[in-house]
Amino acid sequence: MATLGMPSMAPMASAATTGFNALHVIAKSIIVLVGFVIILFAALFVYNLVAPAGSKTAADIITSKTAADQAPLPLNGKTVTTLPGSSAPLTNGADNGVQFWMFIKDWDYQFGSKKSVLYRKDSTNSAYKNPDISLHPTDNSLDVTVSIYPTDESDTSSTGDKFTCTVENVPLQTWFSVSVTVFQRNLDIYINGKLVKSCVLPGVPRPAAGDIVVGNGGGFSGSICNVHSYPSMLGPSDAAAFFSAGTNCASFAQPGTTDTSSGTKMTLFGYTFTFDIKDSSGKVVQSSSF
Repeated sequence: MATLGMPSMAPMASAATTGFNALHVIAKSIIVLVGFVIILFAALFVYNLVAPAGSKTAADIITSKTAADQAPLPLNGKTVTTLPGSSAPLTNGADNGVQFWMFIKDWDYQFGSKKSVLYRKDSTNSAYKNPDISLHPTDNSLDVTVSIYPTDESDTSSTGDKFTCTVENVPLQTWFSVSVTVFQRNLDIYINGKLVKSCVLPGVPRPAAGDIVVGNGGGFSGSICNVHSYPSMLGPSDAAAFFSAGTNCASFAQPGTTDTSSGTKMTLFGYTFTFDIKDSSGKVVQSSSF
């Protein structure tokens, strides 16, 4: 009688060993990868602790700066609005950054007078501002003024010294982004994500950690929106990213655009709608908005 031989277990054992070795290699690779990531972030954390206050932090290489939007809806440039400083604290001395979108409707408004856009004041002395952003009294220019420590030790003025950096020919009747940053003795201004003016301060800038005030003293004709304040400097990539993100405020009507003589106008997503009822002579007798 023929005897059936038992199947050999060697191939099965070899396959199991090979599979185990493969899993072991994968597990070791995962552990090495996780360890590398942990070391990388630990190195970034340590670098941020020892990096100079005015330098770009290592974390910015990986992610752009984020800050709370203090004006998610348009603010009337003619109306004083106070944004609490507690929501935008400063941690690196006088170094700071602010970004926002604005719309200038009418340059003739308050012609001959300073037209305040926004400023951040010192909590102990409101005369100190860093920065103080306004429109020029007569020219189509944006002025950025920074309070600095007196360059002359004999100056005991309560307001101290100021330095103004001016950007000429800013856009009119269109939304545009503004990014302003102060770091050490440097002042950079970006319009629509591009660096348009860089100034060297003649003195050390004063820190200002108080409230942010929009539209002071009658302000300007137009709107401001999406105000973000930062406790450190902004770089070109930050300004470019802010501009690229755009603004939701372009779909809102500008203050004072309603024409009551011909019914109620509503602007939505760039389109203007008028709802009114006229008599046989064409005179508006009733207006409605939806």
